Amino acid sequence: MKTNLLCGLLAVVSASGVAQEIGTNTSDNYASEAFKNIFIEMPDYREVDSGSKFIVTYEGEIPAEMQGAFEHAVKIWEEVLPMTLPIHITVKTGTILGNGNILSRINFNTIECQDINDNTYAYPLSMIKGVVLQEYHRKNSSRFDDYVYDTEIFDKNDITITYNYRLIDQFDFSLDGELSSTKYDFVTVALRDIAIGLGFGTSFTGDVINKRLIIDGGALTPFESLVMKALGTTDPYKAYANATKGSLNLPLNKFSSYAPDTLLLYAPANWSNGNSLRYFIPDDKPISKLLTYDFGKGYIMRDLSGENWNDLFCDALDWRREPTVGSASGSASSTGTTDDVLPYKGTVTLTFNDNDNARFSKQLSKDLKYQTIEYSSTEIQPIQSPERSSLSITDYCKKYDCFSPDGPVIMGLSLSVMKKDGSWDCVYKVPYSGNEPVSVNIEDLVLNFDESEYARGTTGGLRYRLTECKENLFTFNSTCYDYKTKYFTRDFTPQKALIKYTPDIATKSNGLTTLSDDDWFIDVKVGISNLEGTTRVFVEQLDEGEELPFQYEVKDFRKGYFIANLDRECATTLTVICYNDNGYKRSNTIVIPAIGYPTSRISINKTGNTISFDGLTDYNIASENLSYTIKSITSTECLNINHSLDTNQIDVSDLRKGIYVLSLQQGANQIATFKFAR
Repeated sequence: MKTNLLCGLLAVVSASGVAQEIGTNTSDNYASEAFKNIFIEMPDYREVDSGSKFIVTYEGEIPAEMQGAFEHAVKIWEEVLPMTLPIHITVKTGTILGNGNILSRINFNTIECQDINDNTYAYPLSMIKGVVLQEYHRKNSSRFDDYVYDTEIFDKNDITITYNYRLIDQFDFSLDGELSSTKYDFVTVALRDIAIGLGFGTSFTGDVINKRLIIDGGALTPFESLVMKALGTTDPYKAYANATKGSLNLPLNKFSSYAPDTLLLYAPANWSNGNSLRYFIPDDKPISKLLTYDFGKGYIMRDLSGENWNDLFCDALDWRREPTVGSASGSASSTGTTDDVLPYKGTVTLTFNDNDNARFSKQLSKDLKYQTIEYSSTEIQPIQSPERSSLSITDYCKKYDCFSPDGPVIMGLSLSVMKKDGSWDCVYKVPYSGNEPVSVNIEDLVLNFDESEYARGTTGGLRYRLTECKENLFTFNSTCYDYKTKYFTRDFTPQKALIKYTPDIATKSNGLTTLSDDDWFIDVKVGISNLEGTTRVFVEQLDEGEELPFQYEVKDFRKGYFIANLDRECATTLTVICYNDNGYKRSNTIVIPAIGYPTSRISINKTGNTISFDGLTDYNIASENLSYTIKSITSTECLNINHSLDTNQIDVSDLRKGIYVLSLQQGANQIATFKFAR
């Protein structure tokens, strides 16, 4: 579904006063209920090819374990996402109506622009961001100068993902995944949603009665244009026939040096709205495995490596810069990291070799002496963000420069750390001839911001970027630079975990997740996120009335929650402490008020002249201050007003014939009602 909106927040006004029109593309993420028993594990070593960032905003009541699982999916995508300006995602829950098992609904914003052949496409904003940053580094003309009137649009939302409120209890939020026959792996669902939000998908519908493909005539996204090209016709009846042959061979564009020849789209003989021409028949490519047509429960995917994602994004989603005319431009190359990780402490030696591969060696010793690092005269200082609306595209992109926000040092080397907003903190900058290795003590590379402001990777480490800059001597009429960039993670202290006690939004059980029938204590589920890089977790629990807390270890913390055993009558204070070899971090502290008895379990029944209260124990009756009233709805008679309940049964044989309503109260609160006849 495509809609064009003059959206108040996203509309940007040009100098001529014409509002910029933003489109919205909507797709649903469908799944089957079949159990797949597929587990594509995260490998011990993965190349990190990207310095890009997703910035996620959560709306509404999102459980901590759900947030943590989504953030983990984001980190997996960030390792392979081509270089781009930060992409903004909003995550929320809501009721999604429709036929089939819809796990989520994805909306992504687009701008209609013309290409060099005057064809109009609905380009996703995320794609525009990728192209704009490429062209900034290459200093050639921009494809979107005439369409992006104000860079304020780059700070607005790109993708909105709404998770189906009715199906949340069918998600498993484990970071590692488990093969449950009753659950969908949420990390995999989120990975699929992000891929769809980036533009891998279509919004075509089919008229199965008249056997025609419904094409609304609006501008197509780059991926949709590939599908139409593969269908080979714009005639809706012929297109429908070609789209129901079991599969559709999807040749990709050939803009890059290498690209997979084809993808195979799912095109079943019986057209299925929401599935046909949206998903792939899986092969050895990560994108086809991720967006497989037969995704279901027990399908777990953690590995996106093994794909040249830069080429795939160029050839399938048109993430390519405008060709340079008349002279060469600068370049920015990135071919992944080594299989090492920068250490938490010690000396590292940094260099590039002739094959664009960054190398470093590390020396670990408790007796290492600190080195004095001399910074260049252009040492960066923390910068203040200027008003977005006043920035040109070039000025906006400086914050995300491959070298550092204040520009490159020609024949220089820089080492930077990514922040959560997608910008880079340059912690080391030095002239570099391209031959000699540079040795530094990593502890001397002082972070310029609080540790909590920096992004983390899938292993929990900080994200570092090493950049070499040389002037492009073959460029005329302007100064351009050639960059070599490599991305690493640095082993670091644990993240500050977030814990959250969230009412069970799937079962609406009055905020209780009841796992125990004990009269005195109750087990509740407490969500926990930011677990990457943590090796041990301890819970510090302080019960109301106690002077000192007690601690216990959570062994299976990576499932995204822990079970706390609480006294029903007391408030409980909880804090989590996360450890690894480099130190520990304390989480936020939460207080869970006294829970009491889960009244939703009480049922009232009548047998003969006896009314029984099922679900009440002797302890509840003795301690919960329970009372009842019985009112006639056929007369004004009122009996047993504020009568204390001292047993789980009452005799109503003394009542006259009629219709009555019994109300059960706990203190001043009515907790159950029952209508009966005598």
